[in-house]
Amino acid sequence: MQHTCEPASHGVKAAAQPCHARPLALTIHDPQSKIYNSPPLRLFHATPPGRFGLPAPAVHDRTNAANVVVASAGRGWKPIMKHPADFADAHRRHWDDAEMLFGHERWANADQLYGFSAECGLKAVMRLLGMPVDHEGTPRESKHRKHVRDLWSEFVTFARSRGEARYHALLPDREPFADWSEQNRYASRQHFHRAEVSPHRAAAQKILAMVACATEEHPP
Repeated sequence: MQHTCEPASHGVKAAAQPCHARPLALTIHDPQSKIYNSPPLRLFHATPPGRFGLPAPAVHDRTNAANVVVASAGRGWKPIMKHPADFADAHRRHWDDAEMLFGHERWANADQLYGFSAECGLKAVMRLLGMPVDHEGTPRESKHRKHVRDLWSEFVTFARSRGEARYHALLPDREPFADWSEQNRYASRQHFHRAEVSPHRAAAQKILAMVACATEEHPP
């Protein structure tokens, strides 16, 4: 793979500076890659790095289906692949993997994936109902960029605002993920047991059925 580093002028002639201290355009050429092969991907990094040596935000080419975020890690630049959001697919794959883990009594990671499956399922339905997203498929409103524990009430409000409160009726009466946290990915497995995971599994399964219903009624 060949990486070409050059100044991004943005219409203004840039003064000669060290490569790491000026805006960069990274062109990636890789004829063997199915991701980068056509057209070459160009990225612009707003530098100099932020305070305390943290990398400044990357701005990527919006015409590409797959995005690369450029991050600075001490020395050099590292391209990181970030694909557009597909909530429906993510919802299903998290569910499928959670079921495999649940079947092997891997309660901790199964629990995490049931929560992520539920989150993506709610967002998949919201997307079908017209939730605005950006070019990457990310919800435009910050209140919709939440994990399932905080997204639940937003989903109910959003569905009602679109005249689709009936989807809420397909969900459990009480918010089942109030005790779920994405921070538990750092926790020890000893804290997770079938009894605590099963309600999350049951709720994620209801969302699975709701997504199927919404997809049939509102084809993407």
